[in-house]
Amino acid sequence: MVQKKITRDMLIGEVVREHPETALVMVSHGLHCVGCHVAAFETIEQGCRGHGMNDEQIDQMIKEMNEAVEGLDKADEVLGEMAKDLPDVAEYNKNLKEKKEKKEE
Repeated sequence: MVQKKITRDMLIGEVVREHPETALVMVSHGLHCVGCHVAAFETIEQGCRGHGMNDEQIDQMIKEMNEAVEGLDKADEVLGEMAKDLPDVAEYNKNLKEKKEKKEE
């Protein structure tokens, strides 16, 4: 699954709504705007500037946010592949029921 990269010009509220895992990254950098009423119309960069962050700090935070999103995407992909190897539960239950019925005959 290809995700759009998180950038400075994205609204804080939209990013958190679409990628809740990014909220912890923002808070860890001192950007507590995730729960603020202005998050709905303030960009990541505006929030960062309001909290005194410089370009390097903003870039690092955005990098970590994208890594958090990519990490979950990768986990979903791996789990999806693992699930392919699991037996079909409905088929398993059907077979189990048939075996039980044969034993009762």
